[in-house]
Amino acid sequence: MNRVFCFLAIALIGCSSLFALQYQDYAVYNDIENGLKVAALTGKGVVLIFTRPSCPSCTKLKTEGLATLELVNLLRLNHIVIIAEAEKDYYARYPFDVFLNPEISQYETLSYYEIAARKFHVSAIPRTFLLDGQFQIVGSVERYPGYESYLASLQSVMTEAMSQPVRLIRTIAAKDAALLSATLPNVKTVAFDEFKTSFPTYDWMGYYILLNTGIQEVQDFAVANPTVPLNLFVKVP
Repeated sequence: MNRVFCFLAIALIGCSSLFALQYQDYAVYNDIENGLKVAALTGKGVVLIFTRPSCPSCTKLKTEGLATLELVNLLRLNHIVIIAEAEKDYYARYPFDVFLNPEISQYETLSYYEIAARKFHVSAIPRTFLLDGQFQIVGSVERYPGYESYLASLQSVMTEAMSQPVRLIRTIAAKDAALLSATLPNVKTVAFDEFKTSFPTYDWMGYYILLNTGIQEVQDFAVANPTVPLNLFVKVP
């Protein structure tokens, strides 16, 4: 885990002082289905956090923990962060395998409350689950006892693979680009020349849909910038 923080300290020293992040800047809020679709599209794991509107510790987690740069960068490195209010007004399909394989026909459509209580056996809110790339539970953290304790608990359940930077560089069709842009708040569509010029000021863990370029040119750019995480998509017709 120390290697990860060393990597991030080097890679993000230039941009960490440029902006402060709130969960609204990077997390998917109350949209489990599209959040999981984006995770399947990007090959990322998932940080699924069940909260309640009237829960003081949930509010503290969102305004303190999920706004602290060290934790934010750790979570965003290889995960799509989904915050789901455990209420009966929002619904998603379960099991989550259906988002990896749309041909699955055996599933239930449940409220977020039912998913939290019946499927994830949540008895204390907030509750944070780490899911791998196959949407299987790797570990979880109950409540929010405070930033340091929460961070330590997350680190204790993270696998080595979950904490290692993985670069994402691929082509993306128009339909998937639209899903990405509609779901994640930190997606930017930009011409590749503009991206290269402004790159030092960008959020290096954001997602970029690149226009007017090809995959080889983007891969060459990545090779020339080896110390930063990248989530780059080349839009194709």
